[in-house]
Amino acid sequence: MAKAKRQQFDDTAKDRLTALIRDGMQTALDNGERWHAGYIASNSGLAYSLNTGKPYLNNNQLYMLLFYGGGPCATYPAWKKIGAQVREGEKATTLVHVGTAKKRELDENGNEQFYTKFSYFNTFHYSQVDGYEYQPEQGSNDFVPIEAAQKIIDASGANISHGSSGASFSDKNDSIAVPFQSDFESAELYYGTMFHELIHWTGAEHRLNRPNVATYFDDVKNRAREELTAELGAAYLSAYVGIETTPAPNHAQYLNAWIEALENDNNEIFAAANDAQAAVNYILELGE
Repeated sequence: MAKAKRQQFDDTAKDRLTALIRDGMQTALDNGERWHAGYIASNSGLAYSLNTGKPYLNNNQLYMLLFYGGGPCATYPAWKKIGAQVREGEKATTLVHVGTAKKRELDENGNEQFYTKFSYFNTFHYSQVDGYEYQPEQGSNDFVPIEAAQKIIDASGANISHGSSGASFSDKNDSIAVPFQSDFESAELYYGTMFHELIHWTGAEHRLNRPNVATYFDDVKNRAREELTAELGAAYLSAYVGIETTPAPNHAQYLNAWIEALENDNNEIFAAANDAQAAVNYILELGE
């Protein structure tokens, strides 16, 4: 009987959590709002070819921004040519070039015929190489620190660098990289981003050892679970220090993508929430 009641409670909690997240997302959708990163979007914030200086397009851009962020990318020989070296163990990202080629045969009217030609190439983001310095343009927003939020970040002792074209946590280097504080549209968005990356940071093997951190790039479901964990944890920490106490539209849109990747599995969503709570507890205890 007790076991049945506990199961009923768990099922109800899962349903409520899912509904809460979805309500926030639906509000954003109803308002016609779209997700954005929260920091200044300029050409320097896009992933682009080191050789041509042109930004990648379509899925190529999406892949690089998802996995590494913006900035220059190049093939192994191209990096080597300028004296940079891809670090041992780094994996290339395979991108596709879509072009046209002429068919040998003419059409029935004697005109040339063309077909779409796909070619693939392996590229490395600048963050994967040594011997190359990249400094994106710094924003001009006035930044006013939020004391309670900054205190949490400082107490973590995390290795944090500013000036990247995107926000990320590197499990391999055990470090967090974010854009300049002045690149963010507001201090609230900066700290929300920092909290998101700090939640990822807690999952390292020598901290909470969350499996989805080590296997982040191996499977989309692993990424979805970890990203959902990070967003829920960031929302909790933001509320804890008194910023963004309701789901922000950009957070809602971001969460939606990962919930879809989890195939709307309430068990996975509930587990991600548990992981988020454990991560939040870990971070807050560091400041006690």
